[in-house]
Amino acid sequence: MSDEPIFQHGKKLHHEYYFINVTQDGNNAFLFNAYSPKTALQFLYKMSLEERQDLFQSQPELLTDAFRDRMFEYIIERLDLQVEDGMAQLVLRSEPTAGMGNDPAANNKLVNKIPAGRLSYAERMRLKRENELREQQRERNIQLKEENLRRRFIEDLELKKKQEAAKAAERAERIEREKVERKKAEEEERQAKQQKALQYLQKQDTRDTKISELEQKRSERNFKEISEILEQAKREKADKEARIQEAIAARKERERVSAENKARERETMAVCDAKREENIQTRKLRQKEREAEYLASRARTIEENRAIIEERNKQKAAWLEAERLRKAEELHARREKQQAWESIEEQRLRKELEREKARALEELERVKMLKQTKTEQIALEMEKKRK
Repeated sequence: MSDEPIFQHGKKLHHEYYFINVTQDGNNAFLFNAYSPKTALQFLYKMSLEERQDLFQSQPELLTDAFRDRMFEYIIERLDLQVEDGMAQLVLRSEPTAGMGNDPAANNKLVNKIPAGRLSYAERMRLKRENELREQQRERNIQLKEENLRRRFIEDLELKKKQEAAKAAERAERIEREKVERKKAEEEERQAKQQKALQYLQKQDTRDTKISELEQKRSERNFKEISEILEQAKREKADKEARIQEAIAARKERERVSAENKARERETMAVCDAKREENIQTRKLRQKEREAEYLASRARTIEENRAIIEERNKQKAAWLEAERLRKAEELHARREKQQAWESIEEQRLRKELEREKARALEELERVKMLKQTKTEQIALEMEKKRK
């Protein structure tokens, strides 16, 4: 693929000016690259040789190298930006679009003036001079457009610089004003903190005095309460020792009663274990009997199911044989019916051919009669002329 443009043209797409560069890749396809110098956006459209042949099928002379620039202008006139789902792409319209500053009627008239067939040397030189003049004019137009775009870009840049400078000055002024206001607020906050600290120290002194008085009263009250607590503890200790002795005696009595109860429980458990073992043996015997009954019943059920399945299989085989015979009879009947219909159709065709043959013979006889009548009329007319 070659990056060197072989054709350049400007066009306005969606109210924005684009430079359209045409390059050629290794597959003989032309790439139309639309570039916006204002937004730096690029859009690409690729046209293969088959597409060009289909497009210029009615004007094949535009596919030659002599009129390649006119072919590019014809294509660029129909390029347009199509926006779908927020995405823009370069597409080829069936009719010329606005933006090139050319008249479509004039372009069609120019294309229609292209001579067909072989060109003389004078015509080739004239077309070459016209192409050179058109190329020079196009380059001047491109330079003028680029200069205008560059001038507008510089003006926009200067305007943006002034706006940025004004914004920077305004921002610096606002920052300075905010600094002054912040210093003033900090000074007011510092004074308020100092005032609050003085009030706190005054309140702290008053609170310390009250705390000292309360601590003195609390010490006296605690001493009195401790004395009462010690006396109460002595009384509770004596009561506790008495309760402990009573609890020891009660515990010994409970242990004796518990030992007697455990002995009775062991005797009862021994009787229960013997009875439980007897019940277990009885249950095992009943389970073996039920298991034998279940196995016998299961064997009978299996045998009955096997007999039922064999009977069903016999019935199914008989039904399948009957169905096979019925379908064979139906197929035989259809074949006989088809053969009868083919025989009737053959007879009908034979009769139709006989009728066609008879009509053809009649038509031939009628033509012969007409020819004979015409011959006789001509002979009579000639006879009359002789007389």
